[in-house]
Amino acid sequence: IIVSNNSWITNKIGVEWLKYFIKYIEGRKVRVYYLLIFNSYKSYNLVNFQDIYKENNIYTLYILPYLLHLLQLLNIGYFLLLKYTYRY
Repeated sequence: IIVSNNSWITNKIGVEWLKYFIKYIEGRKVRVYYLLIFNSYKSYNLVNFQDIYKENNIYTLYILPYLLHLLQLLNIGYFLLLKYTYRY
């Protein structure tokens, strides 16, 4: 994965990250569809991103940036249980 000089995500970096994510989940297929949760940063909703999502059966959920921290509690409880259940 590449980084920018100012540590911000650019469209190019976002596409590269998405390709890396898809490679990572390929060997871990449990279901046909995936859910990817994002903040509402505009680059994640560009047409080239949407094409990649559709090709790889990825559904996206956009959360307002000031609400995203509320999901961190799910990492400890709910997502940890899923991780152990599916042995990731």
